[in-house]
Amino acid sequence: MGLKISRVKSAQIRGRRCIWLLGFFLVANIYLIPWLTQSPRATDLIGVILGLVLFVRLAIRGLRPIPLITLLLLVTAPIAWTIYALDVRDWATISRSIRWFVALPWAYMLFVMSREPESRCALVWGMWWGVIVNLGVVIMQFLGQDRLMQAVGLAARDEQLTTVYGLLRYPGMHGCVNASAAVISLAVPLSLTLFYESSKSIGVVIIGLTVLAVSTGITLSRSPALVAATTLTIVLLFSLRFRRSVKLFVLLVAACVVAITVLGPPGGWQRWTDIQNYQMNLSGRVYTNITSLKLLAQHPLGIGVSSRGELVGATHNAFLQASLEYGLLFGIFIFCLMLTMASRVLWGLRGLFGVEGVLALHMTGLFFFEEHLNNPTFIILCTWVSISAVEWISLVLKRSKHYNTKGLSHVQ
Repeated sequence: MGLKISRVKSAQIRGRRCIWLLGFFLVANIYLIPWLTQSPRATDLIGVILGLVLFVRLAIRGLRPIPLITLLLLVTAPIAWTIYALDVRDWATISRSIRWFVALPWAYMLFVMSREPESRCALVWGMWWGVIVNLGVVIMQFLGQDRLMQAVGLAARDEQLTTVYGLLRYPGMHGCVNASAAVISLAVPLSLTLFYESSKSIGVVIIGLTVLAVSTGITLSRSPALVAATTLTIVLLFSLRFRRSVKLFVLLVAACVVAITVLGPPGGWQRWTDIQNYQMNLSGRVYTNITSLKLLAQHPLGIGVSSRGELVGATHNAFLQASLEYGLLFGIFIFCLMLTMASRVLWGLRGLFGVEGVLALHMTGLFFFEEHLNNPTFIILCTWVSISAVEWISLVLKRSKHYNTKGLSHVQ
C-alpha cells in the first residue's frame, strides 16, 4: 500500500514538473534553429506534440465539449483564410494561421492543467521563471551580448532595432522591443496570482515589480508599465483578501515614493514628461486606428496578414489587427471573451479561473496599445483565456439555474 502511494506521489511530482516546463517555454519561447531568420519556436514544437496527444485522447476518451466547440469556432476564420491564402500564395497569412492552429492544443492543455490548485501553481511558477529569462535576455543585450543571445536561440535573427532620445531600445527575446516588454510585464499578474491564490510571500510581488521596472528602464517602453499599474490597482481594489491587500498597498506606496525620489521613474524623467513625444505617439496611433476601422468597414471579412501590413502597417491595437487579418466577427469574438474573462477579477484571484482572469485583464490593456497577436505567446494565451471565458460563463449560468430552481422549490 505504501509503495503504491509512493508511486502516485512520484507521478504527481513528474506531472507538476511537466506543467512547470510548459509554462516556462510558453513565455521563454526559444528559437529552435538559431541560425535561421524565420526559426520555429519552442511553442511550435510543443504544440505539435500536444496536438498528437490530444488526438489520441480524443479517439480513446473524448474531450470536454465546451472548450472543444469554442476552439473550433475560433479556428474557423483562420481555416477559411488559409484556404484562400494557399490559392493566392499569401505565405504571411498561412504562417500566422499555423500559429493559431498550434495554439489550439496548447490552449486546451492549459485549460485542463489549470483546474487543480497544485497544477495551476506549477504552471504560474513556470511562466514566472520564463519572464525572468526574458529579462535576462534584455540585460545581456544591454551588456553587448546580442550576438551570443542569437547564437543560443534566445533572440531573433530578424530583430527590430529602434532608438529614442539617441538611446538604443533592446528588442529582447521576441524580436521587437514592445513585444518583449509586454511579455516581461506578465511578471505583475503572475506575481499577484502567486501572492493572493497560492499565499506566497509578498516578496514575489516585489520581485515582479522590480523585474518590470528594470525592463522599462532598459527597453524604454511605457505602455506595459502603465497597463501593469492598472492591473495592480484593480486587483488591490477588488481582492477579497483584505489583509494581504492592505499590507501590499502600504509597502508599494512606500517603495514607490522612495524609488522615484532617489532614482526617478524607470527610463528617466524625460521619457515620462516629454509632452511632444506623447502627442506624436498619440496622433500616430489614432491615425492607424482610424485607417484600420475604415478598412474594416470596406472589408468586414478581413484582408489577410500581407495586405494588412501593406495598407496599414502597425495597427497599434491587437483587436483591430485580428479583425483586419481574419474578419470583424473574429476580432469581436476575441474581444468579448477577453473582456468577459477580465471581469472575473472582480471576485478576486482565488479559485478556478483566477489566473485566467488577471491575465485577461492585463492582456486586454496591452492589446489596446500594440498588435501583440503577432507573438505566438500571446496567441496561445488569448486562445486559453477565450475557452476559459466560455467555460466560466457556462458554470455561472448553471449555478444561476440551480439557485433559481432551488428557490422555486422552496416557494412551492
